[in-house]
Amino acid sequence: MVNVYALLLDVLALMTFWGGCLLSQLGLVYCLIALAVGAFLLYGAIGIHGTYLEKRRIYSLLLRKNARLFRIESFKDFMSVPCHRVIVRMALEKLGRVSEYPMIKKAYYCYPWQSRFRNDTILHVFTSEQR
Repeated sequence: MVNVYALLLDVLALMTFWGGCLLSQLGLVYCLIALAVGAFLLYGAIGIHGTYLEKRRIYSLLLRKNARLFRIESFKDFMSVPCHRVIVRMALEKLGRVSEYPMIKKAYYCYPWQSRFRNDTILHVFTSEQR
């Protein structure tokens, strides 16, 4: 289930297309709106389906890196995108360490309301002296 979000968008697009067919009895405008929304959802799903090979590569990389020695740092780069968090969870399930997911999420996941910059950022200010 690597493409969970793509499958969800597929289902929503099909439901929207079906709703558009039902709305065609009310008027052409409603039908066209529903078809446009369905096409937009389907376009997004196709884009996510196109990343399947990359997701399989990430999954095998995580399994390979953590097969012998479990390292929490190896999951750091994959906690920013929802699709990659699903892959992290799948890899942890395969490794038998799904209980480690909350610790990984706490260490590396940045919630949308949190700053994207670390707190220990150093700011260099350069000034020119005028005499």
